[in-house]
Amino acid sequence: KLDIFIVKKVSMLMFAALIGKYAKGVREKDILIVARISATLIEDGEYLMMDESSTSFFVAGELKNRKDLTVITNSMEIVNEIAACPGWTVLCTGGQKRISAPSFAGHQAEDMVRSYHVDKTIISCGALDIEAGFTDRHEDTALIKRAMMASARQVILVVDHAKFDRVAFATIGDLSRLTCIVTDVKPDARWQEACDKYGVKLLYARGRNEE
Repeated sequence: KLDIFIVKKVSMLMFAALIGKYAKGVREKDILIVARISATLIEDGEYLMMDESSTSFFVAGELKNRKDLTVITNSMEIVNEIAACPGWTVLCTGGQKRISAPSFAGHQAEDMVRSYHVDKTIISCGALDIEAGFTDRHEDTALIKRAMMASARQVILVVDHAKFDRVAFATIGDLSRLTCIVTDVKPDARWQEACDKYGVKLLYARGRNEE
């Protein structure tokens, strides 16, 4: 009986691992779609800020054919991804190293961000709600995203469809602060109405019932 229990336990763990791997693959595919659309909004020679999110990392990878970009980021992963791009200027915020991710936050990082002015800020969030706005799981990341928004002429929010109609712990901002929302799947009609109300452009790759 013990042997049967162990076999069943191992089988369940293997199944859970496979499901987790599949889910991660599906989400990365969705994020890559968002990144490719977002990259079309960036022109040669622009000054950008990018947050530490995985979606911004994918966007950075899609920008490598652009020329003469200046990028300010709190993400060590993004710095490593684009450091070798010829003709680019890459600045890292520095600050307090976050325990949970290879990125920086804290008042030093926020002060560095506030000392510059850029064309566009590209950020993601943990959740997005019409009433609550866009929110994040961690207060320190929410604060640096606010600073990035304040330093930019345009704010591009990059999110996959799983983030819609959810609320996370810390507020980043409300919809009126955004220039554009880029996602993979068209949200329901309420979102288009809200975006029209606040003058926010809504870009998506496919309709809700399309594969």
